[in-house]
Amino acid sequence: MLAIRPKTLFAGIGPVILGFALAHHTLKNNFNYYILPWPILVALLLQTASNLINDYFDGKSGVDKTGRLGPPRVVALGLLTPVQVKKAFLFCLLLAFSIGVTLSIVRAGWPLFLLGVTSIVFAYLYTGGPYPLSHFAMGELLALIFFGPVALCGTYYLETLSLYGIVNFYLMAHAFSCGLLASAIMAINNLRDRESDLQARKFTLATLLNEKQARLLPPFFILAALLLPLALLIHTLRSDQSSIKILALLFTLALPLLFSKIFTICLKSPSGPGHNDALAATGKLLFLYNLGLAIFNLV
Repeated sequence: MLAIRPKTLFAGIGPVILGFALAHHTLKNNFNYYILPWPILVALLLQTASNLINDYFDGKSGVDKTGRLGPPRVVALGLLTPVQVKKAFLFCLLLAFSIGVTLSIVRAGWPLFLLGVTSIVFAYLYTGGPYPLSHFAMGELLALIFFGPVALCGTYYLETLSLYGIVNFYLMAHAFSCGLLASAIMAINNLRDRESDLQARKFTLATLLNEKQARLLPPFFILAALLLPLALLIHTLRSDQSSIKILALLFTLALPLLFSKIFTICLKSPSGPGHNDALAATGKLLFLYNLGLAIFNLV
């Protein structure tokens, strides 16, 4: 359970739920409910595999140390052997690949297959391989892409089977909006590890920026994500639409107030275990944000 990091898994399924809500908004009564479990399961498997790969390679390379500020890592602490963790992440990747291939064959064809293979490859390359992408300041960008357009649009395509439908401003605005919150999670993680990453010569946005700039990065991503529900709220009020839609948007916009400790920790607290609380809170914020927008699009 330590290696899987269950608190991070909600970040993976939030965009999938929102993608289904947007597909339902498009298809109405033609929505296929039998597909629902499978993208959620794939998202959970890929997030789990990514966590295990991160634990495996950082533990072997020495980036993770027993005095690290983040949650315990099982390879670095010797709780599991590298071989055991490697078998676990390979199993998760194989199962995710099998589900993806099956969905591609029976329903969605080559576009979903290519998307699935790309997701699996990048889940590995983020920490694995000779040139791990996490060491080259790619974390926030990859989080934006894979927890935004890839997860959301992939889910939407699986339901609608329309490549043309993906290329529209409304859908992509939702995709990048939830991706920004995933970038905020990555930015908090890198802010927490800034000093140790500098010592390990691991390049992240936090190490490339000065400390003040690195502290401003997570709040910037969170506030940027709020532009979409704010625009939707203004449009909804002008259109005199359902009060439930308005309540869903007000709930979404209020989330930063409910999780205000994220801003306090990022802007004021020294690097330490407090940043783990901010990470957990941002993961919950991301899930609830997607849920709020999903309700807005379902009503």
